[in-house]
Formats: sequence, structure tokens, C-alpha cells
Amino acid sequence: MARCGIVVRPADHNDLEEVARLVDLVVPSMPGPRQGIARTGDGEARFGRLVDSPDSQLLVACLADGTRAGAAMLSVDAVSMALGGLIMSVVLIVDDSARQRGVGRELVSAVARYADEAGADAVTVSLPPGNREAHRFFSRLGFVPLVTNRIASVSQLMRALAPSDIAAERRQSVLLRARRPFGRRSTALTDARMTASVRTDRPLA
Repeated sequence: MARCGIVVRPADHNDLEEVARLVDLVVPSMPGPRQGIARTGDGEARFGRLVDSPDSQLLVACLADGTRAGAAMLSVDAVSMALGGLIMSVVLIVDDSARQRGVGRELVSAVARYADEAGADAVTVSLPPGNREAHRFFSRLGFVPLVTNRIASVSQLMRALAPSDIAAERRQSVLLRARRPFGRRSTALTDARMTASVRTDRPLA
């Protein structure tokens, strides 16, 4: 599949270092715990499973000189399958130096063909929230807003939940402590009332 000298093909293990470089271009702009962090190299460890997994696909877009100018990562959304449909989740990256050359469009064309062959009902794409150019590009291709996703690191989530859990445990502990003395007081009060009643029933001397 070629357009203006651009070829989109499935990635192999020799492409993974360049894929890692492309991904690190967009990681700082993505929301979440990895914001502002770019990792270089380590492409095999990071993306090798996308090449070998039957449930995912890694595509690279190459210019006429062989330069890898973009990549697309596709995976089947397991939740959508459980709900009775099939959605293909996509992350698409284009090198800044190759923009306005049709790389993104060729990648989306390849994604559409792959999704169609896989029998997918829809395609979703993950975009940095502040990248207006990317949002306009996908909007022109017919992508519409679906949901608002929020993200939190696990450690942040645990910290946020811990105070409420501790408070709930403390409330439960306070209730248990309060019930025990109240029960003893109730018994003592009942005994006192019964004693008073017995004394009242006795005839006065």
C-alpha cells in the first residue's frame, strides 16, 4: 500500500527501536503517570509482544528512503467483545519531521483495512488532549467524541482511597465500642428497675 512514496507494512523486530523512538515523541504529551517521561531504546522489551501477539498489530509507515516516519498500534478491545461487539483500539504516531506528507492518512487507511478484515464494528483512537491538529485530523475522517476517559496511577488511587477506608474502619470501631458499654448500661438499668419494682410491691411496715 503506497501513496506519495509512503509504504505502510507490519513491523518486525528490526523496527522496534525506531518504534520506541516514535512513541517517546508523544509520551510527554499523553495524560497520566508517565507524563513528561520519555524512555529511549529498549524497543524489543517494550513492543516485541505487539509483533508476536495474535490480538494486536504493529504497523510502521516508511518514506521512500526507508525512514520510519510513523507507527500505529492496534489491539482488540476485550471488554467490547464481552459486551457483544468488537472495537479496535488504536494509537497512531507520526514523526514531527514527516507531518503534512500523508503519513497519518496512510496509517489510518491501513488501520481501517485491518479492522475490516478482523470484523471490527468500530475503531477508537487515543489522542493527547491538547493536540488540536490531531483532533481536527481525525474529526475530518469521521471520528467523533465517544467518552471522557480519566486516568490515575495505582499508587495515587491507593493513596486517595486509604483515608476513606481508614475512616470507615474507625467509624465501625467506634460503633462497636459504643454498643458494648451501652448494652451493659441497659442491663444494669433494667436490673435496677426490677429491684425498685420489687421494693415498691412490698407492704409498708
